[in-house]
Amino acid sequence: KGQLSMVTILIALASNAPVTILDEPVAGLDPAAASEMYGVIRELHEAGTTVIMISHDLAGALRDATTVLHLHKEPLFFGSKADYIKSGLCRGLSEGAAAYD
Repeated sequence: KGQLSMVTILIALASNAPVTILDEPVAGLDPAAASEMYGVIRELHEAGTTVIMISHDLAGALRDATTVLHLHKEPLFFGSKADYIKSGLCRGLSEGAAAYD
């Protein structure tokens, strides 16, 4: 699955699409591969692409997020990353919310 995710992201990079939707792009990847994947996603965003990512990896997703939609059976939050961190919904992160400011 990891190689397929990487290929999908590389295609998005090459196509210059204005929006890319990623569903669990790091699921099943080892930590090194997940870190590499997030690097590619970061490059995609820096190239001007809007990235919409569905992920259970909250810590990884928050590193580069600008806007957060947190769902759990219903919408719990929608807004800026800074406001999300202030909301306390990410308190359970092992690295601490301050790392994502």
